[in-house]
Amino acid sequence: MEGVSAAWFGPAVVAAVVAAAVAWAREAYLNSARRRERARDVQIALAAEIRAYVAVLERDDPAEHGRRMEERILQAGDGEDRFTPFVLQERNDTVFQALLPDIQVVSREAVDDVVVCYQQIVAIAALAEDMRTEGYAGLGAGRRAAIYSDYISMKTEALRLGRTAVQSLSESVERSDARR
Repeated sequence: MEGVSAAWFGPAVVAAVVAAAVAWAREAYLNSARRRERARDVQIALAAEIRAYVAVLERDDPAEHGRRMEERILQAGDGEDRFTPFVLQERNDTVFQALLPDIQVVSREAVDDVVVCYQQIVAIAALAEDMRTEGYAGLGAGRRAAIYSDYISMKTEALRLGRTAVQSLSESVERSDARR
């Protein structure tokens, strides 16, 4: 290396290179720690929202409620005293929608269960919206009861999917915590 003095490779240069390498390694470690913390936070928030929905479904016992509503619809028939259950507006994916841009931080093991659960929640919300229309109210008793039965079946499946998603998220957070 002609023209380059041996002093260029002196202690000051070595110290600068070592300092830069340490700074880079520290930054890489901190970025990784921030990503792990963000993944943990996202998974905990999603689990909390799903757990709240599961608790409501467990409390309300959709199968029993559905059986009673179908019975009332059919008993009232299509006459003047027809019965159409009031269906609440469904909105059980607020946290999921807010965190959707960060869904990639959810572990591979949990993301499928979470997405399938929320797809069911969205499908229930869409059906509930349809059931709040005059079109649903105007159907014959048999058809209203059948649709209500489908609605209840979807809620029962959401309960199962929600439990699975919460379990997957909990296991993912535990694995993450164990790696700390």
